[in-house]
Amino acid sequence: MGVLTVVMFVGNEYIPHMIIALFITIVALVTVIVAVIAAVEIIWDKSKPGWNKLNTKGYIVIVCGILMVILPLIQFFFQTRLDDQKEANRKAEQRKSDSVQQAAYKRSISEMRREYQLSVSQIRTDFGDSNNRTLTVIGRTLAEYKLALDTAQKRIHTLLHDSSNMKIVLPDQPVLSVADAATVKGLQFIKFEDGLNHFRINFLNRDGPSCCYNLKISAVVVNLGDLSNKNVEKDSSTVFLMFYKGKINVRLNSVQALSKDEARNWTFIIDNSIPFDRLYLWVRGTYGDRNYSHPYSIDQVYYVHLPSNTFGSMGAWFGDDIRNNVRINEKQ
Repeated sequence: MGVLTVVMFVGNEYIPHMIIALFITIVALVTVIVAVIAAVEIIWDKSKPGWNKLNTKGYIVIVCGILMVILPLIQFFFQTRLDDQKEANRKAEQRKSDSVQQAAYKRSISEMRREYQLSVSQIRTDFGDSNNRTLTVIGRTLAEYKLALDTAQKRIHTLLHDSSNMKIVLPDQPVLSVADAATVKGLQFIKFEDGLNHFRINFLNRDGPSCCYNLKISAVVVNLGDLSNKNVEKDSSTVFLMFYKGKINVRLNSVQALSKDEARNWTFIIDNSIPFDRLYLWVRGTYGDRNYSHPYSIDQVYYVHLPSNTFGSMGAWFGDDIRNNVRINEKQ
């Protein structure tokens, strides 16, 4: 059986199926012939005429020999059909996945173009129709965020100042965040099972490769109950209780790296000892670019509303409340 397995593996990679079947048959026949020759004194009675010389043991040997030839062939053909079916299913799943990702990409591009056109139209309405004046306003706006528009390359770059007060453009700087990617949400409620709430978190690395992660994630839950009709992320007059649920396992470490536009996600659980309808995660820490020549930081509070499975990030005042709750419980 071990020999048969090796032959099938080699055949699937390099040799047509019919040649493999022929090889299996030859091996089985040679094995049977060797067995018959070795046992001829036991299965063959020379004192009897004709085929009567073959005794009962001889017939058993012949039947077993036939089975040794046929059964490996049957096994081979069934295994071949199973492998072909698995490959067909894999290709179908891959085509389906590619189609979904392509559709999501096209929707994203279409939305970006629409938002850009709206932004440009608004700027021209506010500041005039001149292209140069429009670009000037865009440039000044981006400069407030240490960004610059490269009209030749049609890209936005990060602006930094060196010791000589000269502006240097550093393209492809990584931006790590919890965000939607393809068919995966940034923060998603999956299911409630056996008293546990199951979630998935997705990190998306944009603009350039990153590495050397030193991140922490802490969880706080809130049960708004009758206050669910209020937007607590914007209404600072809403009063409710926060419950600290501990740290979340981080599966991005100092030896890992993500390429441009690569995503990394994993699942985690939060117990339901205190019922809640909103989960808040404070994500903070540092990471580096490809050569760790420049450190970057992340400090953001994200939330997911369980009933609607709505994902988003927090504003300043409420995000600080979440941070303070974590600091008190973790004493950091």
